[in-house]
Amino acid sequence: MNSNRLICSAIILSSFVLANCASTTKIKELSSEVHDLNERVDQISSDIDVLRPEIEKTKNEAARANQRIDNQITSYHK
Repeated sequence: MNSNRLICSAIILSSFVLANCASTTKIKELSSEVHDLNERVDQISSDIDVLRPEIEKTKNEAARANQRIDNQITSYHK
């Protein structure tokens, strides 16, 4: 009876150890992937911050061009 209990306990313990090793490896892989994705997000954010003034400048130029077009249209209607 005790030997059966000991064998059963050893099997259960080894199963937990193997499952723990497998999940630890998977957790490390996922952690590495998350770290890589965070680096990519940071790079994209810095790229956007660099482009932001250029986008604002282009937006202002487009607004001025639209205003000039609107002024030309109103002069033709008169």
